Amino acid sequence: MAWWSTIKIAVLEKNKIAYLGHVISIQGVQPDKDKISAIQQWPTPTTAKELRGFLRLSGYYKRFIWNYGKIIAPLTKLLKKEKAF
Repeated sequence: MAWWSTIKIAVLEKNKIAYLGHVISIQGVQPDKDKISAIQQWPTPTTAKELRGFLRLSGYYKRFIWNYGKIIAPLTKLLKKEKAF
């Protein structure tokens, strides 16, 4: 059986399928709730390196977050060289 047949069967049986951190259903593509909870439970960054890691993870889902750029702007300002973290 080909892989696309397996996906078709899974979609027909469940009406949704998890794929690469997203849930694909009849309603469209949505972020996986487990990944969103991981972002929400991320520990507060204490270094610039940890902050970059958080921004990378949350940036992957920016298309699902309304005004992501405005929300994240204060955090990205902390990464400027003249700013002390």
